[in-house]
Amino acid sequence: MSEAMYSVTLTGRVQPDRDAPSVWERVAQLLKLDAMAFSERVLARMPVTLKAVPQEAAERQREALVSCGADAVLLEEGSSSRLWVRMRQGTRGPLSATYVRHALHEGTLSADTQACAQGTKQWQTLSELLRNTVAEAMPVPPPPSATPMTASRPSAGRVLPTESARRGLHAGFWMRFVAYLIDTLALWIPLAIIDALLMIPMAGHPERAGSSILGIYAVNFVLILVYFAVFESSALQATPGKLALGLRVTDEYGRRIGFGRALGRYLGKLLSGLLLLMGYIMAGFTARKQALHDLMAGSLVVRKTPLEAYRADPSSPPPARTGLPGWAIALIVVGVSLVPISILAAIAIPAYQGYVVRTQVVEGVQLAQMPKAAVARYMREKDRPPQDNAALGLPSPSQLAGRYVAEVKVDYGDVTVRYNDRASPQVRDRHLLFTPELSHGVVIWRCLSPDLPHKYLPRSCR
Repeated sequence: MSEAMYSVTLTGRVQPDRDAPSVWERVAQLLKLDAMAFSERVLARMPVTLKAVPQEAAERQREALVSCGADAVLLEEGSSSRLWVRMRQGTRGPLSATYVRHALHEGTLSADTQACAQGTKQWQTLSELLRNTVAEAMPVPPPPSATPMTASRPSAGRVLPTESARRGLHAGFWMRFVAYLIDTLALWIPLAIIDALLMIPMAGHPERAGSSILGIYAVNFVLILVYFAVFESSALQATPGKLALGLRVTDEYGRRIGFGRALGRYLGKLLSGLLLLMGYIMAGFTARKQALHDLMAGSLVVRKTPLEAYRADPSSPPPARTGLPGWAIALIVVGVSLVPISILAAIAIPAYQGYVVRTQVVEGVQLAQMPKAAVARYMREKDRPPQDNAALGLPSPSQLAGRYVAEVKVDYGDVTVRYNDRASPQVRDRHLLFTPELSHGVVIWRCLSPDLPHKYLPRSCR
């Protein structure tokens, strides 16, 4: 008498409080299949019965699958052929006839469900098909010790389809562009405040400008990097801009991405931008509307509502798209944002220009310090003002120059700063004058200008 054969059926359900995508990842590893092969050959066909094996081997299979968190039913195979079953999600199987009887008994399949025997093309209801097959004993249900299971979403663990296969699921270039504009506006004011605070130490110290500006750029980059990485890896799965448009950032299975992947995704945007923005434009024509940085990070930007509909029932038609197209929303957002941008620009640009001019004037104040000290020392020692630079042993006026200063000249004690052609028009070829007065051995300086606008003078000169 031949040995009885048993088979294990994966029902497509997972244990309570278990994350379905993680469960299916472990099952795929157990079956030694890559994600794509597992999705197409197993997950898309669940419930599915595995190959019949001796009882001891089948028990080991079921234990391994249950330890992964999957629902697996162990039943004696019987002599009937396997069946394909048409379920709401599509055709599933092949399933052992023993499991089909078990599912009918449990109520997970109905008698009027369409099915056909493997290798045939004749579809009948389960009641008709099973009535024509060899009678089989009712199988023993799984052992009572087995952990009760709960239904998982039909699409859990499945690679999300392409845009052509599921219209409206993926967010296109224009929707993503609008989300980025919203995020830019959200970041603008706080970053402007931070930049203004960081620029305070630069006032009166133009030699610090280069390193300070690099520091400001570095701080801005880190803050923007953290902003995108934290929001996109959070439970929200989106920045405020993407949330406003109902978009979510996921991996290729529609799952939340981790902080490390979100960080890498943002860093990938540097390459997308360096390639003449072609990395961003790729989102308009790739199969899943992925930009270059999405492809590098294995991420997707999807619409929340179509994603939820697909997870609930992959075979259902996608929900009808409502509202304006992405390009129209982009035009509206750009138009509306021009008003506050114009106001901010009207305030910020003159303020920044004034800051630049005052920084150039301050350079003259600093270059005058050495001649002023020499004049004060000369007057205290000789009780009279020096005639010129040479009397003080200083270089010629044109040699006491800077980026914006043409010369610093001593003329009978007065120290005159003249600005060069590289200076702003408000300062160019104008003068700053320091006049000394000796009183009881102390030299007191007075600062003035015959041609510089009053608002650009240092406070000590006003």
